[in-house]
Amino acid sequence: MAHILEGTIQKAGDHAGVHVQLIKAKTDSHLWAEKFDRKLTDIFAVETEIAAKIADTLQAKLTGAEQRAISSRPTENSEAHQWYLKGLYYWNKFFAPGFERSADYFQQAVDLDPNYAPAHAGLAVYYAFAAATGLMSPVEDWPKSEAAANRAIALDEALAKAYNPLAAIKLYWYRD
Repeated sequence: MAHILEGTIQKAGDHAGVHVQLIKAKTDSHLWAEKFDRKLTDIFAVETEIAAKIADTLQAKLTGAEQRAISSRPTENSEAHQWYLKGLYYWNKFFAPGFERSADYFQQAVDLDPNYAPAHAGLAVYYAFAAATGLMSPVEDWPKSEAAANRAIALDEALAKAYNPLAAIKLYWYRD
């Protein structure tokens, strides 16, 4: 690992403060740091700006596909994105109280933006996990996972996190 990217985000009302720093791992020296204060509706623009500044700092030559990837916005709906982030927060707390809320939050994001591929992928991963572990009914949840994964892939065929649940479905549900 050559570099470390550290950052914090603080939300206050409809604004987000983002502090980011790029560190050279070998020497622990700071290569770049910046603070951003933006409206939540501009959060994807900040992500794009940060990625571009990191590439510039590292003197990286980005391909056209890489430039498109860093400038793409999975949703224009900042409220849907907030629900998605809440879903990720609870998803990352496996077996902690409230873990199952992640599905509710991913669903809220999908309800607000039916074309938000990462939120569909979040649902797919949750339902696959719930079915595989017996947390919920496999008969109900494998098909839910498959539908959500297929929708995510239809929206964004390059979304890697949507393919994992499909592999689990083939292995555990279809035994293929």
